[in-house]
Amino acid sequence: MKFFHLIWRNVFRKKLRTILTTGSIVLVLVLIVVLVSLLQAMEADPSGGKGSNRLVVQHATGLGNFLTLSQRQRIEQIPGIAALTPEVWFGGVYKDDRPENFFGQLSCDPEIFFKVFDDATIDPQIEKTFRENRNSFVAGQKLAEKFHWKPGQHIILRGTYIPITLDLVYAGSYRAGDEANIFFSNEVLNQSKWAGANKFTGIYYLKVANREDIPRVVTAIDKTFENSDAPTKTMTEKQFQLQFMEMMGNVKGLIRIISLVILFAVTLIVANTVAMSARERVTEIAVMRTLGYRRSHILSFILSESVVMALLAHGPVSLELQSDDPDPGRGFRRVRRRRRAGRIRARDPFVAGKDRGRFKTSRLMSALEAATVWIEASRTNRFIGSLIHRLIASECAIPGQMDRWTDGPMNRF
Repeated sequence: MKFFHLIWRNVFRKKLRTILTTGSIVLVLVLIVVLVSLLQAMEADPSGGKGSNRLVVQHATGLGNFLTLSQRQRIEQIPGIAALTPEVWFGGVYKDDRPENFFGQLSCDPEIFFKVFDDATIDPQIEKTFRENRNSFVAGQKLAEKFHWKPGQHIILRGTYIPITLDLVYAGSYRAGDEANIFFSNEVLNQSKWAGANKFTGIYYLKVANREDIPRVVTAIDKTFENSDAPTKTMTEKQFQLQFMEMMGNVKGLIRIISLVILFAVTLIVANTVAMSARERVTEIAVMRTLGYRRSHILSFILSESVVMALLAHGPVSLELQSDDPDPGRGFRRVRRRRRAGRIRARDPFVAGKDRGRFKTSRLMSALEAATVWIEASRTNRFIGSLIHRLIASECAIPGQMDRWTDGPMNRF
């Protein structure tokens, strides 16, 4: 790229302004990345797609109502179901009400649980202890490491909407995509004084033998209990997880709108900065026009400066220079010496060799900046004519200069 050194010098003409502009771009990009990452994390499947053959059965009106345990046998009779376990969300308090001490607490059928969640891994001895000891529980490895639980250690959970207190014994940990929960036996609740003991369950988690049977199984379950006192709503594991996000409203749309507004605002800031830089160089632009540069050349220089600033703010600059000269500025310095010696044409005062460059940046930002700079450049051109005439008038005071100006570059205007 022949004029890269000139563009680079103009970008850092006022270093403080360049640093503040690129800093604003970096801040906005970081904010957008954080928002998009948060959205992706909320929508991510903890099982990594391995739970695509799992279904969740809940009450048709929502999770606030319970299903009956008598429905389990009728669901298990539907062809295509490989395993099924009832689960109840306990939601107890561990130690105190601080958020850092909160974690998921669910009851399950120890004999069936790891058949449904076959993507989880657990030591056979730990699984055996979990099955045989009614008061035992298993926890995700990350959760166990967070609280430093040791096998045989007792924990106390104080119930909230289920008004009982549980004394559980840590059996061991399991490895899975989601390791933020603990699971204990349904018998702990069934043997308690809870009003729903041996009567109700929160949801049914089941595994379908073949993925092709999922639509048929979903329809069969919901039709079976369509007119019962506890109608069901069956959905895939992914849909079950997304419904918690839907409870907060259209979070995805809100994050996208915020990101677009922020991006548009910083684009206007950058465009205004570039336009301000162009207005400060009206005299230089006039001189370059007298030397033979077209309006397209001037505009390309200004737009290139905005692209360079955008690339600098993008972290790893996606600018690849392929040059035969290891020092890209050497050609410019050579041209400058030739220009001082008067051995260079007016048409090419900044020729710098065979450097080539490729720029990659956001199309939206470049387009908005181009539109803004084009408007500012059009305004600036009104002043260029008067400046050129002043330069001509000053040159005409020297004998013999009038012919050089009228026969030379001025014929191009």
